[in-house]
Amino acid sequence: ELENLETVTLSAGTSIGPHCFAGSSLESIVLPAEETCTGQAAFKNCKNLKEVVFSPILEEINTQTFYGCTSLKAVDLPESTWIISYQAFAHSGLEAIEIPDNVVVFHGESFLGCESLKYVKLPAGLTETYGSEFADCTSLSTVIMPEEMDAVFGQWVFKNCDSLTDISFHTAPVIGLNMYQGCDGLTNLSIPEGVLDIQNNAFAGCLNLNYVTIPATVNAIGDQAFAACGRLKTVAFRGDAP
Repeated sequence: ELENLETVTLSAGTSIGPHCFAGSSLESIVLPAEETCTGQAAFKNCKNLKEVVFSPILEEINTQTFYGCTSLKAVDLPESTWIISYQAFAHSGLEAIEIPDNVVVFHGESFLGCESLKYVKLPAGLTETYGSEFADCTSLSTVIMPEEMDAVFGQWVFKNCDSLTDISFHTAPVIGLNMYQGCDGLTNLSIPEGVLDIQNNAFAGCLNLNYVTIPATVNAIGDQAFAACGRLKTVAFRGDAP
């Protein structure tokens, strides 16, 4: 019976298996110092979980580890972390997160539906995302990207992030497939200098978008990049239209 469980401190050598504490009333957890990978869905739907102390040598946040942990407002991931797996923090209560620079990959929907998430700092070492990392994070208003970002982004990374009012933070050369689809907070959009490629459906369904400025660096615009933007009236090219 785990319904009255509140605090757990695990001793050295303890391994946390899949779904180990899922659905419990756990409020805080200190993970073993030797833990390099959290158990799959180990704390899924722990609605009361507020505090997590990670191992200093943690490498991976496993699939759905903190899915649905709605009381979890903040986490301090160790610098050793390099993988954030599928739906690791999806539908959790996170309000802000600075992702360690050693993280190289998101395995998809890592922060999907975190409706309280307002601030994200992306890692300098990021090389790949599988898609929908921050989709439906409707309060997300501040994103920090490294000055040089060469990551290959999957589809729908910021889909339906209605609190984004600009993308001046975007330093990657490519705006990926469906990347900002349905971001209704975008109205007067200035594509940052250095962007080379705006891919298919990148801004599709941004219902309040009415003005777009495209820099001379852009040499390709994909199919339906601005489809279903019903209020879009003006597109200004700073160079030759691709």
